[in-house]
Amino acid sequence: MINLSKASKMPAKSWSLQAGSTCPGSIDPFTKQPLPVCAGCYAKGGTYNFPNSKKVRDAARKMVETMGSNNPDIVKAVCVEK
Repeated sequence: MINLSKASKMPAKSWSLQAGSTCPGSIDPFTKQPLPVCAGCYAKGGTYNFPNSKKVRDAARKMVETMGSNNPDIVKAVCVEK
């Protein structure tokens, strides 16, 4: 199960994945290069680079990879609150 976090600027609990590598719209499908709009992505800097922040996102990414993004159990894992 993914541990949900409470971000101060969000109205509800959430979970996150690493910016860039897990963002489906960040790569140009023709050139396979990052899109220019992603160069200034706030989620690639600041507190998102702290080891504890990366650890949480890595755990979420591994869970998605293990279960598969189309697996119905992933919804249960994300939506269950402790």
